[in-house]
Amino acid sequence: MLRYMRAEGILSGEIEPAPASVIVSDRQIASVRPEKAGFFRPLVKPGDRVLAHQPIARLEEVYFGQTLEELVSPCDGIVFFVHDEPLTYANTAVCKIIRCETPAGVL
Repeated sequence: MLRYMRAEGILSGEIEPAPASVIVSDRQIASVRPEKAGFFRPLVKPGDRVLAHQPIARLEEVYFGQTLEELVSPCDGIVFFVHDEPLTYANTAVCKIIRCETPAGVL
């Protein structure tokens, strides 16, 4: 909004330039889905960089809190979506990651 107002002459002064936009295709997105239903405990947040096989969430049993499943990142990338409800169903996308085309471990 500030950049628009500056361009229209409503505001004066310096405004930091906006970062360049990047178009992401469906092939660059990896979805992480649990095999079971339960309490969802994220270990990452949107904007975090992750490495392949890094733990990103836990799924816990509803009654006793035992870990049912540890969800790991399928690739190196940047998390852009994390499920924000405490409960989740089986096979529901709980995290989405934009794949980075970089050598392993370089993020």
